[in-house]
Amino acid sequence: MKTSLRVTAILELEHIPGDKFSKHRGASVCLDISKNLEQYTYFEKGGEPTAEGIKAASTVLVQGLLANLHYAHDSGLRDSAEHLRWIIAELERGFIEVGQTYVGERKSHCDV
Repeated sequence: MKTSLRVTAILELEHIPGDKFSKHRGASVCLDISKNLEQYTYFEKGGEPTAEGIKAASTVLVQGLLANLHYAHDSGLRDSAEHLRWIIAELERGFIEVGQTYVGERKSHCDV
């Protein structure tokens, strides 16, 4: 049986023309799973993720990040070690500069 899990992550920024950088205002994450998976395992009745849903979303995000890292290396766009150090630094910075976070609205199911 083939199943799919998708996470949509949206980064909300505020940019003032002329500034070098944009201000991080918030981020949302939305898990979407195949119709052939048991919805109640991943979502509460109101649509909020369960602990298993949070674990699944984290797994998808990590695997997506790894795929991006490998693609950048294989394409010669970025050195893997340098890229990984940058990712770790961004994760550390994210714990210091916390923007607004919330669960995104589920809109559709993944294609299977």
